[in-house]
Amino acid sequence: MLHGPGAHSCPYLQVQLFHTPLSHALLFFSPNVILGVTNPFFIKTFQNWPHIVRLGELKMAGRLHSLLQCVTLALVCTGIYTAYKTFLHKDKILIKRLLKGIQRKRPSEAQSAILRRHLLELTQSFIIPLTPPQVRPFNQDEFMSTLDHAGPQLTSMLRGDWMGLYRSPNFDSWYRQRHREMTEKLESLHLETICDAVSVFPHLEYLKI
Repeated sequence: MLHGPGAHSCPYLQVQLFHTPLSHALLFFSPNVILGVTNPFFIKTFQNWPHIVRLGELKMAGRLHSLLQCVTLALVCTGIYTAYKTFLHKDKILIKRLLKGIQRKRPSEAQSAILRRHLLELTQSFIIPLTPPQVRPFNQDEFMSTLDHAGPQLTSMLRGDWMGLYRSPNFDSWYRQRHREMTEKLESLHLETICDAVSVFPHLEYLKI
C-alpha cells in the first residue's frame, strides 16, 4: 500500500514496477510514503530507506539467500531500523517490564496500557516547559535558558539530549502548527465575543474590529 501527498493509494505493487521511472520517484523523491510489502525483493530494493519495520521471520534458502547477500543481515531480522538519531535513551526498565509481561503471557490490553502510560508521561514532561502557551512569537534562546531549572529532566527519569530534541526541525514545525492553531482559536473566540456583545448592545455596531 502506498500513501503519499494527495492521499494517493496503490494497493498492488509488482516487481516490474521498479524497472520504470516511477521506481526512482519512490526510492529517492517520496519521503512521505508508507510502503508495506511481503516480497523479499523489496528488502534489497528499499534498504536505503530511513525507516524500516521488519515483521515475522524470513527463511533464507536458495535464490532468496543469493538475492539478499548484499543486504545488511540486521535488515532481515525482526525489528525497527532507522537512520535517524534518537535524542532520548532507551527506557530499559520499560523494555524489561514489557518483556516480562510477554513471558508471563500478560494480556495485550495490559501491555498496551503500560506503553500508553509511558508515552503519556513522556509527552507531559515534554509539554510542561511550554506551559502556559505564549501568544507572542516563540524565542528559542529565551526558552532554552529556562530548561535548566524548568526542563523535562525534572519530571522524567529518562535521560538523553532533551536540548537537542527541542532544537530539532520536528519540534519547530510542531510548535509552529500548534501556535497557529492557538492563534486561530483565540481570534475565533474574540470575534464570537464581539458578535455576542453587538447582539446584546446594538448601539455598539459602529465599533470597528
